Amino acid sequence: MEMTIIVVVISILVIILALVLAASVVTLIGKWKVFEKAGKPGWAAIVPYYNLYVEYELGDFPPLLILLNIGVSIVSFTTGMFNSFSEYYNGFIALSLLFSGILSLASLALTVVQVLVSINIAKKFNKSALYGLGLAFLPFVFYMMLGLDKEAVYTESVK
Repeated sequence: MEMTIIVVVISILVIILALVLAASVVTLIGKWKVFEKAGKPGWAAIVPYYNLYVEYELGDFPPLLILLNIGVSIVSFTTGMFNSFSEYYNGFIALSLLFSGILSLASLALTVVQVLVSINIAKKFNKSALYGLGLAFLPFVFYMMLGLDKEAVYTESVK
C-alpha cells in the first residue's frame, strides 16, 4: 500500500516537472522571437538576468532595476540561512523576520514592475493592456503568440 502511494506521488511530480519544463521552453522560444522582432538578440532570452535587462529596456523601464532582482535573490538566500541558524541561536530569528519582510515587499514591487513592463511591451507591439497582463501572468501562451504573430510589429513609441 505504501509503495503504491509513493509511486503515485512520484508520477504526479514527474508530470508536473514535465509540464513546467515544457512551459519554460515555450516561453523561451516566444521571448526569443519577440526580442528579435524588437531588434534585440534572440539569445538574450536564455541568459538569466540579462533577459530581464532586455525586457526592462523594451518596456521603457530603467535597466538598473535588475539590481532589485539580484537583491531579492540575495535576500532570499540569506533568509534561508538565517532560518536554518535560528534553531541554534535565537538572535537570528529577528534577522530572519526582517529579511522575510523585506523580501515580501521587494517581491511585490517586482511583480508590479513586471506587470507594467509587460503592458508597455504589449503596447509597443500595438496590443492592448489586457494582452500585457497576459504577457505577465501567462508568458508561455502570450509570448509565443506575440512572437509568431506576423502582423505584430515593434514600434519604439507607446501609444
